[in-house]
Amino acid sequence: MCNESIQRQNIRWRYRLIAEKMHQPDLGEYDTYGIQVLDAEYTMVSVMHDVSVCKQSVEEVVALFNLHQLSPSHLHNAIEDFVL
Repeated sequence: MCNESIQRQNIRWRYRLIAEKMHQPDLGEYDTYGIQVLDAEYTMVSVMHDVSVCKQSVEEVVALFNLHQLSPSHLHNAIEDFVL
């Protein structure tokens, strides 16, 4: 069995960046980025909106969460720890 097959079998969670438009009375409309979590069957299990206006920061966090297979139950705390 090749390493790629083994890696696919170990993927339980798939994190991905989502682009959103938000509106705040004092800020007006702005672009922001959130994180969506999918399970192995690509069913959405969690989403966190308006994580950061910095796309690159969210991309980096998403890559880390995918690499380390962060449990979705820890998503909120992990985002707070990163203080994007």
